[in-house]
Amino acid sequence: MNRLKFLIPALFLIALGVGNMLVGHFKLQQYHELLTELDQQDIEEEPKDLSPLQRLKYASDSSPKLLALRQKAEARRDLYQLVSYSGKIFLALSLLFLVALLINRNPAEKS
Repeated sequence: MNRLKFLIPALFLIALGVGNMLVGHFKLQQYHELLTELDQQDIEEEPKDLSPLQRLKYASDSSPKLLALRQKAEARRDLYQLVSYSGKIFLALSLLFLVALLINRNPAEKS
């Protein structure tokens, strides 16, 4: 019974940590690809054959939308970096519970 109070939280934290790390890594890859596409789109769609007035109109139409989308993608990327980092913290905490489990074994169980 004494072992369960360390084992159950350790297993819970391991599952939570691995899940957070997997989701964080997967989503970080997605948002990295999205940000790369947005960077390429910003460069590719720059009009060169338009008059200065048309360029101003084009910039006022598309630039805020791309900027807003980029800011949203960066914010979500930052969130998933935090999720991935929290998964590492949960795994470290589970290691502490497992060490506590090994230290607090009954003398009869040691042999």
